[in-house]
Amino acid sequence: MFNFLRLFMKPKILIFLNHSYSFWKIKQEDFERVQNTFSEFEVIVAFSKEETEKHIMDATIYYGWYFPENWVDQVKNLKWIHTPAAGKDYIYSKALEESSIEFTNSYGYHGLFMAQHAIGMILYFARGFQYCHKEFWPREDVANKFFDLIGSKLLIVGCGSIGEKIASLASHFGIEVYGYRRSLPKNSDSEIKWVSESNLKDTFAVSDIIIDLLPANENTFNYFDQEKFSWMNKNTLFMNLGRGKTVDEEALFESLKSNKLLGCGLDVLNDETQKSEHPLYSLPNVLITPHSSAFSQQYLGKSVDLFIEKLHEKKVAFV
Repeated sequence: MFNFLRLFMKPKILIFLNHSYSFWKIKQEDFERVQNTFSEFEVIVAFSKEETEKHIMDATIYYGWYFPENWVDQVKNLKWIHTPAAGKDYIYSKALEESSIEFTNSYGYHGLFMAQHAIGMILYFARGFQYCHKEFWPREDVANKFFDLIGSKLLIVGCGSIGEKIASLASHFGIEVYGYRRSLPKNSDSEIKWVSESNLKDTFAVSDIIIDLLPANENTFNYFDQEKFSWMNKNTLFMNLGRGKTVDEEALFESLKSNKLLGCGLDVLNDETQKSEHPLYSLPNVLITPHSSAFSQQYLGKSVDLFIEKLHEKKVAFV
């Protein structure tokens, strides 16, 4: 039976951006920005899973961190899901892929924060900071292990918008930046020198720093394996700011333990529940940060900016 009441109801935007970290939790002013910009929608903010489940059934648009697979079959009017996350793996499910619901992730602003984190990690190793908290006046250790950034070579694997932000900042330190991704850009005005698949092994061999920014999917699982680490040289600094599942951590551990790499900086792990019990914590040439490269007090404000921009483009299909 046709529901005539729906003719007079505004389409609903449901926002569930609750988080224990304040910078990943929607603020009142951001909610009001969405509400005031799109008066043709009813905008609802939920602060719990139970409250979200109450409203998701008749929502047209959902904007949030979390969307369990069992919700897919329950929603009747949902047309678009948007997440503030850079990756889709936190929300993606087979049921969602097979549904008619459009699903988009965020991009563009994460690189602003992650580039700072990447440079911080690079400086930690380049200037020998890893030795400075372990003993008094470790001048010999630093003298034997530091390296210059000016003229060094950085390869970014999985180089998209985040990689371009890292490249821009790295170039100010005199670092020569190379980029690799499956589909190379036809035109680029960035500082990046793009590397083809056929030249990748040779570029690994001469790179002083290699940063993994690959997304997690079936094609990238354990992409950095024993073979890839064997392509690197003993003075290579390896870093992962992408996804933990893209690295074979046993192969990485063995390469570091046998001094086949200078060191590694990791912001992600395959299993982030192990924490200090993780074997990589036992190595002196490893820096592990707690998946914090995208931390920023500006994060959610930037995310709302993007959501508003995208909704301006899409709203004609929803009202």
